[in-house]
Amino acid sequence: MKHVMKHDLAPELAKKVAEKAFEAYQTQYAKYNPTISWASDDRAEAAFAVKGVTLKGVIELEPGAISFDLE
Repeated sequence: MKHVMKHDLAPELAKKVAEKAFEAYQTQYAKYNPTISWASDDRAEAAFAVKGVTLKGVIELEPGAISFDLE
């Protein structure tokens, strides 16, 4: 399941926005233990746990878009 959010931000600002958004999710949804690990400047792996199952996905910063692809 892939979700794409269009934007017109510079790459470094898009990453900062993605990081801030994920920080907000970590606070708001703390009981799901959301985690993020940046593999590069434009790709991160994210995970969270729901009902004993860990869901994983990839966040990619693309020119003009941020995508989140959940397995």
